[in-house]
Amino acid sequence: MTEFKMPEIELKNVGLVYEGKEPVEALRDISLKIGAGESYSFIGPSGCGKSSLLFLISGLIRPTRGKVLIKGKPIKKPREDCALILQDYGLLPWKNVWQNTVLGLQIRKVSPAAQKKIAFPILEELGLDNFLNLYPNQLSGGQRQRVAIARALALKPDIFLLDEPLSALDALTRENLQELILKIWLERKITFLLVTHNIEEAVFLGQKIVVFTPGPGRILSVLPNPEAGEPGYRYSTKFHRLSNKIRNILEDSYLVP
Repeated sequence: MTEFKMPEIELKNVGLVYEGKEPVEALRDISLKIGAGESYSFIGPSGCGKSSLLFLISGLIRPTRGKVLIKGKPIKKPREDCALILQDYGLLPWKNVWQNTVLGLQIRKVSPAAQKKIAFPILEELGLDNFLNLYPNQLSGGQRQRVAIARALALKPDIFLLDEPLSALDALTRENLQELILKIWLERKITFLLVTHNIEEAVFLGQKIVVFTPGPGRILSVLPNPEAGEPGYRYSTKFHRLSNKIRNILEDSYLVP
């Protein structure tokens, strides 16, 4: 008999409407189960609610309908164990690399000695140990994103949420950071959820790829991608075949009423 394992994240008929003078429906009837340690990529047209989905899972906003469960329990407030990395990095310009990295630990009142023990090995791993005293405006875009990743990892999250974190970078830097994110996932087995508009990025980083309809966002397709993480996958026929399949699904979705 197969042992039943509760999903890490479960969305049950989730809907989201942003209230206002003219209410905007962002998400409609989203149901999805995500296992612990899995990596998912979310892709779809602009305005289909992908980023809103990450905010729901982090607990920053509440669904209008349905339930969002983490480890079987409804989310009622922002979760400390969720790390959310945004496109603009979220670094404080008046703090240097070290201060930005340990900011979350300071808020949790972790001692300076423990901060050093936790954060410095991460900064070494990410190649930032020689830049501790530099400020965000002295760093490249790729370095700033690495600082944001270091700050998140220092908090030892069980869920890593990435909202188009690499979209502002040049192509080579973007691919290098994709490799870094993949390495972090393979080594730590954190649950990874990535929102992206880049088809190849979605295929490279997601064990499963969730394709959304135009807004209000609904799940159009969930595609398995078991080869994600294998050496050389980016250059394989399977990679390019799946990328083309997703491109065709997205193009066809604009015709769905």
